[in-house]
Amino acid sequence: MRKISIFGFDVTFVSLFSLSLLFMFVLVSCTSGGYRPRNYQDTNYYTGTEGVNVEFMDNSPPRQVRENTQFPVALILKNQGAFSLNSSFYGVLSFGYDKFYFEESSSAQPSTVLGTNLSEWQFLVLEGKSPIFPDGGSMYKFLPTLKTKQINSQRQSPESEIVASVCYPYQTFLSERVCIDTYSIDDIREKNCEVEKHTYSGQGAPLVITKLSYELQNYGGVSKPVFYMTIKNMGKGSVMAPDKNCVVQAQYKNDWGKILVSASLGGEPLVCNPSPVALRDNGAQVRCDLNSLGFNANLNYYTNLDVKISYTYLTIVSKKVEITRDVIQRPNINITNKCNNSWEVSIGNDCVDVCSACASGFISCGQYFKSHNWSCVDNKTIYKPNTKMNTTPYGNVFYSDCIYDQGYCGTGFACCSVCEDVTYCGSYKEKSACNDNLCKKNTKSVCAWSSEESGNCHACGSEPKTKNCMEYKDSETCKNNPCDYAPCTWNNNLCVN
Repeated sequence: MRKISIFGFDVTFVSLFSLSLLFMFVLVSCTSGGYRPRNYQDTNYYTGTEGVNVEFMDNSPPRQVRENTQFPVALILKNQGAFSLNSSFYGVLSFGYDKFYFEESSSAQPSTVLGTNLSEWQFLVLEGKSPIFPDGGSMYKFLPTLKTKQINSQRQSPESEIVASVCYPYQTFLSERVCIDTYSIDDIREKNCEVEKHTYSGQGAPLVITKLSYELQNYGGVSKPVFYMTIKNMGKGSVMAPDKNCVVQAQYKNDWGKILVSASLGGEPLVCNPSPVALRDNGAQVRCDLNSLGFNANLNYYTNLDVKISYTYLTIVSKKVEITRDVIQRPNINITNKCNNSWEVSIGNDCVDVCSACASGFISCGQYFKSHNWSCVDNKTIYKPNTKMNTTPYGNVFYSDCIYDQGYCGTGFACCSVCEDVTYCGSYKEKSACNDNLCKKNTKSVCAWSSEESGNCHACGSEPKTKNCMEYKDSETCKNNPCDYAPCTWNNNLCVN
């Protein structure tokens, strides 16, 4: 048999082959599991109750700004949960401001470093926590530069909020080792596991499974596991419609606050009810069980329960900006002694609120009043949030429909552009505005409210086509008789001629 010399020793080919196998075994044993630094520690990233957080950068916007002055607005976004936003699961960033006080500066240039193109504003990608991103992904966003307007009100230093929101899809995951125990009560054999309850403080997402319990229900010698979960919204935001793109959320308001729950036991799918799950007081109870018959007797072992919660989440932040000026610049209004209120002006022999005077053109209140129809509206009847959406090259921008300065309408009322979005009777969302038909020019018909609660506004004679007093469904509308039918009387919960 041939021999060769290695390090001064003569070895045969057979010995050499055996030595090679031994060396490979030692090498694999030393490197199994991959390279790990000396101070390496396994980290569970599925902890905590946060998702994507958004906050304003320091001094962007500043706390105080002078009128007719530009200022920056910038955000810091951080994904502090365990789920990643990517091209399939992307978030949408929106920002808002009151156009009575602010406007986008035409002289400011968009950031060329971070960019402000449409795709960036509508598609936010942020990695969740992982070994590659142990702190989660983060980014800075510079919004369009804003400018304060010249203020036409009595207040020396009015305040207004700038609002930013992030809407994003997210998922909560839980993987728990559970015990399947079908031993009979009098079985004296030693068990490998016991059925127990579990409590949790977070899974790296704003929606948290806080409690997990389960039981085995017997069906003629076959045991079927049933799992009960308590789910809570532990984050600072709100749950929107599940499985719907953030851009179209407004179309699915009836599904806001709902989530989707799926689970499997040892790889076998479970049936979870209700589906989808509606949160009540930021919480919900869910039951999941096997679709199959279950397990035979005399079993006692561990298996994995995997749970996934899918939902859409909305986080909103705001910051107040105080606008300062040297001299109060109100419209040139001649207030006579007959008008005792500071928010009224004299027009002929009457005292009229400043809002109506501006809207009618009796006094000059700036270009903004020329493009809208304005009147005083009771704060209690204004729908919240009192904003509307306008699409700009920077994404979705929100602005107010109302001026809350008391110099226009007085305490408890706001000066609102009530007719801007009213094109027919159904546009009215409040009873008194419908019956008074404040926007007669726009609706081109007479309007009436159709019911006491959860009703709608309709054109007279169109619902339910009676064309008489019975068309009115509540006492107030019956009394006002906006359709001008024969004299109407409310009697035994009916409006009759």
